[in-house]
Amino acid sequence: MLTSSGLSPCLLLDITVGTPPHYKVHFATHSTYLWQFLLKTMSSVRLILALDYCYVTVNATTMPDRKYQTLREFYPFYLTEHQNRTSQILHFTGTLLFLATIVFAIVTQRWWLLLLCPVLGYGFAWVGHFFFEKNKPATFIYPAFSLASDFIMFWHILTGQLPRKMREARREIGVE
Repeated sequence: MLTSSGLSPCLLLDITVGTPPHYKVHFATHSTYLWQFLLKTMSSVRLILALDYCYVTVNATTMPDRKYQTLREFYPFYLTEHQNRTSQILHFTGTLLFLATIVFAIVTQRWWLLLLCPVLGYGFAWVGHFFFEKNKPATFIYPAFSLASDFIMFWHILTGQLPRKMREARREIGVE
């Protein structure tokens, strides 16, 4: 669809994350499917129509304040945000593909394959959050803790410890 200016409608997504100082991410796309997905899944959406473009500001107001200071404190919270089995499988798959891509890139010396790592890791995980968990990833507030927790959960799934760890986390956080 072309607008009166001859350009396709574009979605400019401005995400403000965390407590001050805020971090902003700007994203533009021409995909109307992505518009619909973002409008259904994000909270605090404000639409402003101007100059034949659709501008969307999303404030991540539902994310918790930065209250976790250690990975040991954070991991139980992380697990309670990953209770859906399909989401767990998607996280596991993304982490496995992430690791496999790194190994394959090193063995074949095709270094450009490393560019796929974030897409594989985060792509699968975020599908799990947005479509199955129906929550927002904590990656924006706790990037290092979230990344480490992905690998810990991967290990717990691989070794069959996840059900026990989930029960312990729910008790510790108070989610039953």
